[in-house]
Amino acid sequence: MKDEPVAAVIDAGMESYTPHLPQPSRIGEDALRRLEMPVLAILAGRSVMHDVDASREVAERALRTGTVKVYPEASHAINGEHPAGIAAFLNGL
Repeated sequence: MKDEPVAAVIDAGMESYTPHLPQPSRIGEDALRRLEMPVLAILAGRSVMHDVDASREVAERALRTGTVKVYPEASHAINGEHPAGIAAFLNGL
């Protein structure tokens, strides 16, 4: 994996990234309901950053013009793990 440029970038980020406060806060359901533009929520089923079931429920309930797509086997690195699947899904919208 060391010969993979993307893996090298991810490794460098993991080794040198320092989070800064404040962390982003959750967007409330009332704010989500006020969004007028189409929203695409792509959720990773195995992410440690969110509860996928709760996130899907909130998105489906609150977004007026929302599309929710869950990749059950994806981690938080979903864009690197499933780029072809995400691109195919977007092309089908």
